[in-house]
Amino acid sequence: MKDQCIAAINQINGWRDQTIQQINQHVDVQIRILETDFEQLQHNLHEKCEENLDTTRAYCSAQNIELFNELENACRLLEFHMIQLETVTSTMNTYRVVTIKEQIERKQKEKSDASELKTNKSEEISIVENINTTLDNGRENKDLSVQLVSSISDKTE
Repeated sequence: MKDQCIAAINQINGWRDQTIQQINQHVDVQIRILETDFEQLQHNLHEKCEENLDTTRAYCSAQNIELFNELENACRLLEFHMIQLETVTSTMNTYRVVTIKEQIERKQKEKSDASELKTNKSEEISIVENINTTLDNGRENKDLSVQLVSSISDKTE
């Protein structure tokens, strides 16, 4: 009995280790995606900044205040999409200890269900026998017995 308990504990610990490893792998992938996306964003921002500085220098040297003001407004209106996190719901298989009490209750229920099914089957047989012995007037009555049997079978399923 103790060996079974130790084996169950080892199985649960193995599941825990495997689940933690899967979580760590998922986290590593998500962090890599985050870092790559952030580096790309930084690169794009740097390019846009250099582009705007070049344009500003050109407008400044041309002393075109109107174009400079338009560029300033465009810079103020710039929107950058930042990284977002979303919660993803997924199913995870876990172990649950089935207590001895629960096991006994399950077995009792299974026995009760099997006994009830057996009782219903014996009632079905006796009904068929009674119909066949008392109503022996031809084909119509045989069809009737089949209908009664099938309706009883439908109730037990």
